[in-house]
Amino acid sequence: MGKRSRGQHANHNPSRPSGADPAIGPTHEDLIGRVLSGQLDTQPPALIEAINRRWKIIQDQRTAAAMAKLRVGDRVRIGHDVSPQYLHGRHGEVHQIDHDRVVVCLDTPVERFKSGHVLCPPTALERTEPAKT
Repeated sequence: MGKRSRGQHANHNPSRPSGADPAIGPTHEDLIGRVLSGQLDTQPPALIEAINRRWKIIQDQRTAAAMAKLRVGDRVRIGHDVSPQYLHGRHGEVHQIDHDRVVVCLDTPVERFKSGHVLCPPTALERTEPAKT
């Protein structure tokens, strides 16, 4: 029978760590473990679709929250999660807000943005000063 007795295996559930609460359900570690072990090999399309839907909801919420904080005329700094990299840290003013994008007029035009206008996702902007009233 090996090194362990049957009593040690009687209540063992390989998909749930010993400290998990069955009333709460599986943890993300449980799900990741099941995916990596191949227990959900017939489910990837459904899992991918569910994850992508949820990720879209999260991104939409972040965009809406960022948009709610911005007004035309606000001074902003472009963050480090935009491309091209030479825009990182550039300062400008919110020139236009359109659905889920913001047009920023840079203080100093740079590279291909000779007009100084850059279309940015609102989540990439940090407001440095509110618009002057």
